[in-house]
Amino acid sequence: LDFSGQGQAQSDGMGPSSVDYGVVAEIVYDEADYSEIQTTAGEDLSPVKALYLSAEQVTAETLGSISAQLSSIGANALVLEMKSTQGTLGWYSSVPLASSYGTNGTLDIASAIAPLKEEGIWLVARISCCIDEYMAIRNAPLALATAAGTVYSDTAGIWLDPSNTDVRQYTADLAAELLSLGFDEVLLSDLYV
Repeated sequence: LDFSGQGQAQSDGMGPSSVDYGVVAEIVYDEADYSEIQTTAGEDLSPVKALYLSAEQVTAETLGSISAQLSSIGANALVLEMKSTQGTLGWYSSVPLASSYGTNGTLDIASAIAPLKEEGIWLVARISCCIDEYMAIRNAPLALATAAGTVYSDTAGIWLDPSNTDVRQYTADLAAELLSLGFDEVLLSDLYV
């Protein structure tokens, strides 16, 4: 826009004066040209086919022999339920809340998954965040309460309060520990009612 022309102040006597520059602005929309943009999205990605093991199936013996089964179905990933809706952990955790309330497992998961990592298998740890029967019963302040003040449960199980900072910290601590033990990814389930 060129505002270099001579403007004249105008006022209708009702408010501040305005200046008329005698210029009419026009907005022009051009079609976008993306021909020069180089995209790399999706490159170097390979399909993922995973096998899921429930908490009961996650044992040192199962993990020791799972490689052949993965190969036979063409899977390149393994999803392990490491915290069930009961609240039990599928490994021995150093997170204090797990030890304090008796939800700890006994498996040395880092040693159990190390051979799978060496084979290049993508390892996913699935943890139930807010459906946790043992923690809700054993540490009642963490439980989600109904309007009547009772512990909330439904067909999925007994719920922890997702807005409770201790519940959030417990979940974050478990996830961080699983990643440090060798998992490539943590899958959070049961986050809300």
